[in-house]
Amino acid sequence: MRWYKEDSVCYKGNYGCCRLRFNLFLVIVIIVISVGRFYHRRRLENIDGSYDKSQINVETIDVVNRESRSGIRLKEILLWTSFYKDRYYGLSKYGRSGFIERKCPINTCTLTNDRRKLTTADAVVVHARNPDMKPLPKRQNQKQIFVFFLHEAPPACFWNDRYTIPDDDKSSFNLTITYRYDSDIVRPGIGKLVKNDFPANIPTISLKERTRSVVWVTSHCSTPGKRELYIQALSRYIDVDIYGKCGYLNCSYGDPCNKAFDKKYKFFIAAENAVCKDYVTEKVNKALSMNIVPIVYGGLNYKRYMPPNSYVDVMDFASPRELASYLKQVAVDEWKYREFFTWKASYHQVNVPIASTMCKLCEKLHNPIYHKLYPDIVQWWTENSCNNAFITNLFFRGLV
Repeated sequence: MRWYKEDSVCYKGNYGCCRLRFNLFLVIVIIVISVGRFYHRRRLENIDGSYDKSQINVETIDVVNRESRSGIRLKEILLWTSFYKDRYYGLSKYGRSGFIERKCPINTCTLTNDRRKLTTADAVVVHARNPDMKPLPKRQNQKQIFVFFLHEAPPACFWNDRYTIPDDDKSSFNLTITYRYDSDIVRPGIGKLVKNDFPANIPTISLKERTRSVVWVTSHCSTPGKRELYIQALSRYIDVDIYGKCGYLNCSYGDPCNKAFDKKYKFFIAAENAVCKDYVTEKVNKALSMNIVPIVYGGLNYKRYMPPNSYVDVMDFASPRELASYLKQVAVDEWKYREFFTWKASYHQVNVPIASTMCKLCEKLHNPIYHKLYPDIVQWWTENSCNNAFITNLFFRGLV
């Protein structure tokens, strides 16, 4: 019996009609499935074709073709550990996309945390303050670069078995990324000065409205640099208000506190917990962002990296008593106090993000790299790096 068509319905007698409609339906189904799979795959992929880890379980990048569209081979950077809680070291995601979004000058690199990529990685980054760094991997080939990444002062490093680098691994590293200026890639703890496009106004400050002299915010009460002893001695000669766990006043960090300090205090103590080579933290950046004079205490060469006449350095004074005497002079001299802010007319300060170090690493990997090897990375980091002689001398002289 044959199918036939009547009133848009197929009946027995017209087999060709029904076969045509069935084939058309099958084609439509295939097209819909194909389009759906294509868009689902694009949703999972980043710009460079790598999978977004937020959509799949494996936190990895599988680069099948390690060449960019320009024909330049993508350099693969394996993050052996996270940077504290930051899995991307300041970038936004794995793959090449983070370098592109950060607008790195050289962006032909790809980022992964998949340890299975060890055999193909061009660089292996180890944050030496992360207990998960052990066991450290072994170099897979002579061209592979091992990167020592660290932003803590030496006294806070390698102090117990969790953070100790084994003797066999101390000679594993080729490249360093730290705050120290003798590192291969420098990420300074202090912000950089940028010239203003147009002259800015110098802040208007009334010393009469600021009823207190010195403020210090701290949460570490006993430190390798013994800053607490110095400030305790300073408080004998000038009023010092202490906020945080080590003091008797409370104020959470942030803009409300900064604004309150700006109105009430004349000087802000930015004292590091260790007096170590080039070591400086956000305390100085915070002080410079406010309209208050920083009192600095640390191992940085402040004259080289801070705006001129923008701070008071503890190391320039023979004793806490001498420093207090100078602060009292400035505190009653409106003109002299105002001079500490003249730099703001021409410059402003910007922080250097962690991601900038990844940009620089990508750039280095594309340049000829001389295969430097640190014979003992722990010795390089710790030997002659810190100096507490200043506070020790004051202590023995009875000045602290």
